[in-house]
Amino acid sequence: MRFPSAAALALAVLALEAPAPAAADAFDRARVSQIAPSERLRLFAFGKLLESGRALPGTVAALKQDMVRQGFYYAPGGERLIASQLWAEPVLSHDGNINGGTPKDSFSAGGFTFTADPSITAKSGVVVGVSGGGLARLAWAEGRFVEAAAAAETVWSPEHEIGRSSAQLRLCARNHLAGWSFLDLCQSGAVLERDLGRSHQRQTEATLSTLVESRDGYHELALGLARIETGTGSQEVLSLSLDTVWDRFATTAALSFSSPIPEETAQRLRLSGELHWLALDRRWSLGLWQQRADGGSFLGEAREDRATGVTLATDLRPGLRLEAGLVRNSSTVEFFDYDQVTLGASFSALRW
Repeated sequence: MRFPSAAALALAVLALEAPAPAAADAFDRARVSQIAPSERLRLFAFGKLLESGRALPGTVAALKQDMVRQGFYYAPGGERLIASQLWAEPVLSHDGNINGGTPKDSFSAGGFTFTADPSITAKSGVVVGVSGGGLARLAWAEGRFVEAAAAAETVWSPEHEIGRSSAQLRLCARNHLAGWSFLDLCQSGAVLERDLGRSHQRQTEATLSTLVESRDGYHELALGLARIETGTGSQEVLSLSLDTVWDRFATTAALSFSSPIPEETAQRLRLSGELHWLALDRRWSLGLWQQRADGGSFLGEAREDRATGVTLATDLRPGLRLEAGLVRNSSTVEFFDYDQVTLGASFSALRW
């Protein structure tokens, strides 16, 4: 989606006479919505700016363009392709487990110390490569469209002379119901190839969402139900999320509950939150998450893992985004305790 830049919108606001408090809130929230993850929440914020009666002509044009991208101007017999995009960019990051190996090279059990074969322990280091993908939306009714998206990535570690590749495909029916309520039905698949193995996942998901306004901000509340199938089994996932645009920042909070997989250690609970803000003419994001996994055992010992992660990301300059993170996993089985650092750079290089 293309909106006026945050700086351009801020200058335009200053050029106007001092707006009423409600209009000022609408300006602030429209500006902040440009860094919010939710496309619909951004549309909601700019719609509220239009309702305030103080929207600039460029804002009105941008709002219409985004409504077209979401099928709201589609009429029978009209152009069905309402949005499309292809992209490609280089990859530069630090991967804590390039090959999919074991987190440690030794462990103790029953008074004995065991040493893992070096060939199956996790290899970490810098990886370089390329990623790319595309998206297309085909409208079939007003506010309703089918969306197909695909992405792939391949990277190489010069230090270890091993590579990693992944691919994802997602097909969704996105449906406007009434007012600001929506129903999304999605089918997706993903595959990951690493030196020590191949994993895959298939997911079927239904999500009901609604957008509302409160005195302090704009909110998108979503309830989802999914079934995830992997090579080790399947599980149902119930999720709740709340995206909010405030006057000075945007937030995301999500909570999910998953059913167990017999005889396998699987994620059961995940809680995450993100904070997005603008400072020093840059976008900033701070994320924090925690999850619990249980089920299964290791050498007869029941296993339960608790993992916590934190990430910080910012735009170094237009088109270059840096992200750093730390993951800590604590397990009832000492062999699965580990700390992992993640570093990466995102280049918005080629998009057409």
